[in-house]
Amino acid sequence: MFNNFKLLSNFLLIYTTYQTNQYQIQLLVFSGITAEGKNTLFGLALANDETIETYKWALDRFIECHENKLPDIFVTDGDLAQFRAISDTKVCQIICQWHLLRGFPCHFGFLV
Repeated sequence: MFNNFKLLSNFLLIYTTYQTNQYQIQLLVFSGITAEGKNTLFGLALANDETIETYKWALDRFIECHENKLPDIFVTDGDLAQFRAISDTKVCQIICQWHLLRGFPCHFGFLV
């Protein structure tokens, strides 16, 4: 995982599972895409909640484990707590296209 991030740190996808296990613990997944277009795992974290402090802690530990290397771009699901935790890094953030398209009809359906 460590070597992968050194080589493929152009962008970092941060995804959090939500209430998908019997213990209601979130799993934070740090991943990216290889040159072959395959998903690669950079790291994991378990979290009791989805607060700014939790995301900041997990992100700080991830960056620390990868020798303080930051990606060029963070890709998230649009979670506000994630956005605020990442904003301290001064790295560009974008929302995952799948989440963006999923939320579009809900928020802007009246325009279509």
